[in-house]
Amino acid sequence: MKRIVKDKLIGEFVLLFLKISGIGAIVSAVGLMNGDSWQYMIRFDVWMIFLSMAGFIISFAGLVQFRFGRLFHLFQTGAPAGAALTPDEITRCAGMCLRLPFALFRGFLGFGVVYAAFYLVTEWWVNRTLLHYRGWDWIWFFKNFLFKAGLVWLLALMLYNGTRRILRPILAWLAESSPVGLGVSMSLRRRLVGVSVSLTVMMGMQYIYLQLGQPDSSRVLPGLLGFFVLFLILSYLFVRSAVDDTIRDIDQVRTSLAQFNRMDFPHSLQRLKVNSADEVGDLKIQFNALQEKTERHYRVLSRDLALAHRVQASLLPPSPLRAGSVIVQGRSVSAADLGGDFYDFAPVDDHTVAVIIGDVAGKGPPAALVTATVLGLFRAEIRHGGSPGEWLRRINGSISDVLSLGLYVTAAVLTMDVRSGRYRYAGAGHLPPLCISENGTREWETASLPLGLGIEQSFEELSGTIADGECLVFYTDGVLEAKSPDGKIVGFDTLYRWAEAAYRAPADILDWMTAALETHRGCASRLDDETIVVLRYGARGLTEPFGQFTVSQVR
Repeated sequence: MKRIVKDKLIGEFVLLFLKISGIGAIVSAVGLMNGDSWQYMIRFDVWMIFLSMAGFIISFAGLVQFRFGRLFHLFQTGAPAGAALTPDEITRCAGMCLRLPFALFRGFLGFGVVYAAFYLVTEWWVNRTLLHYRGWDWIWFFKNFLFKAGLVWLLALMLYNGTRRILRPILAWLAESSPVGLGVSMSLRRRLVGVSVSLTVMMGMQYIYLQLGQPDSSRVLPGLLGFFVLFLILSYLFVRSAVDDTIRDIDQVRTSLAQFNRMDFPHSLQRLKVNSADEVGDLKIQFNALQEKTERHYRVLSRDLALAHRVQASLLPPSPLRAGSVIVQGRSVSAADLGGDFYDFAPVDDHTVAVIIGDVAGKGPPAALVTATVLGLFRAEIRHGGSPGEWLRRINGSISDVLSLGLYVTAAVLTMDVRSGRYRYAGAGHLPPLCISENGTREWETASLPLGLGIEQSFEELSGTIADGECLVFYTDGVLEAKSPDGKIVGFDTLYRWAEAAYRAPADILDWMTAALETHRGCASRLDDETIVVLRYGARGLTEPFGQFTVSQVR
């Protein structure tokens, strides 16, 4: 026995057998209080109970050591099951682990029932031969046999549950090397039906036991009540142990599903340990397979989105445009991997630059595709010449046939002569740009609908001359609607104050406004794409020769 219990798992089985034996001994002692004297219990009953406990522990511990010693040793080495066992051996070992609880249940039940009959026959023989006061009585035998058989059945069920608890880590170890399942299973329905039938049978046996002839003794009622209370307690503990592991498994799946539904990949992925081979274990296997498949798709999607993000970023101007007394620069930050905001600036001819800013309804791949389409059409239009209103009209005609219902584009286009400051401006449902000067801020309002609504329309143009030192600020609705941590949005008034403060500050206007926007947002999430384009003319611009730009350099 000393060599056997050196193995940790075998030691757990020995402790389980000791617990089962101890409970059986206590309940038996309570039952024997109904008719046996203390002297008789010490002289006969104690020795018979000790003999049954010793025989049960030694025989069952030896059986488990013989059948499972190698498997337990491999498990405790810490090596993966796939490295220590072949797939066929894993399936065979899993089958052994599944069959062992039921085999011990049947073995203990058979051992206990036979020993109960042997116990009663021996007790009758001792009483008749040595004490000469008890003859054979079938009612006495049947009543006491029911009592002991019911107890044996309850202890066998507790042994079944305890064995399953000890073997669950081994099943999880085996399942780690076989993500598609262990190849064997045992129905949860079968186990629950077995529990219900067992409790019904045991209650029936105890009812018959209590109804059979009772000797006239003042100790009968306390003994029966004590036994009944113990039986209820043990039944409760048995039922709880029978379903606790299943409830824990189901709760694990529920928690993981809630985490999975947060869609915070890859942090929301959590592989579950499969430590049973019933329907709940199969549910864990299928859920793990779903998570692995989701993770693979997430990695592919993340890679594709990162590539698409780089492509979309490459469509925007890489650096500020400096031409004569004009400098144009912009910045766009998406709320998602792919955004719907866009801007561009490019020379139209040797003396004119064009600027466009726009916002596609929505975010993600559909919006990104539309932005690429509009930018491509804009660059094609400025090659052919024309005015901002004409470009918007032709772009509207081109995209109205291809945009799906619900998608539309707001846009604003400006052309400016870098020598004189003469400009022409047209908008398509876009927010009005701000024209900032020493005298204050004014808006350029136009009345027109967005692009892509399927409506043929002309676009109103504004024209004039921008004064020396004035600045134009174009923006999208994401800038206006940016929220602070306490939920306050930027709004027009704040944007005006930022623009005027940036105009008067020595720092770069775009950098100043971007910093103000980030400070306003703080730790709050970005809810929409944010784009700002700034055009400076004259004294606040950079005076550089325009000859470095030609029409052929339009992207």
